[in-house]
Order: sequence, then C-alpha cells, then structure tokens
Amino acid sequence: MAELFRDDPVYAADVLCYTLAEGDEVDLALLLPQLEDAFDAVWALVPDLVGRLHEFFSGSERLYWTPDAVDGWYCVPVENGFDVYHQEHGRRERFIQFSTEKEAMAFVLKAAVARR
Repeated sequence: MAELFRDDPVYAADVLCYTLAEGDEVDLALLLPQLEDAFDAVWALVPDLVGRLHEFFSGSERLYWTPDAVDGWYCVPVENGFDVYHQEHGRRERFIQFSTEKEAMAFVLKAAVARR
C-alpha cells in the first residue's frame, strides 16, 4: 500500500479523507504508516487536511490542539512554530518543536497512533 500511495497521492488523499470522515481510529492507525512516504503530496492535495485532522481527533482523549491538564499528545501553535509533546500525569515529556504545522502534525499523528 505504501508504494501505491507514493505512486498515486491523489488516491492516498482520498483514502485518508474517507478514513477521517468515517471516524475509525483503528483504520487510521493502520493507514498512517502506509502514508508516510506520500504525506507531503497528500498534505498538498487536501487543502483542508488540518481542519479535518483537528475535527477527527478533537474528542479522542489522545491528541489535543491546545494546552490543557489532560494526559496525551499535544500539538500546540507557538510564536515560532509548533510545540509537540506528550503529557503524562501532568508532566510534559518528549518535547519537540517544529517550524511547520505539516511536520508537527505528521510527527504527532504517528506518535499518538503508535501509543494506542
């Protein structure tokens, strides 16, 4: 599948959008590793991908878009980019900063799904 997605990013974008619309986190967990090589192309082809990702994960208890006191992964916009970190028992772990939202989201999506 990874090779198919890399060769046909339009199809990969369609599959990702369908998976996000269905709201199945297990399917997304299976899909994301296959999209790794095609993520840049998919990002370019789906102009509202950020909104779809925010909507899909907003209630998942695993990934959050604003700082809070709940355990899970965070991808938070800051002045010079995006902070990505995991919070466990109120303590931030694995803090990483990215300059672009695409890089931050790609990382945090893989990390959040991998911790399932």
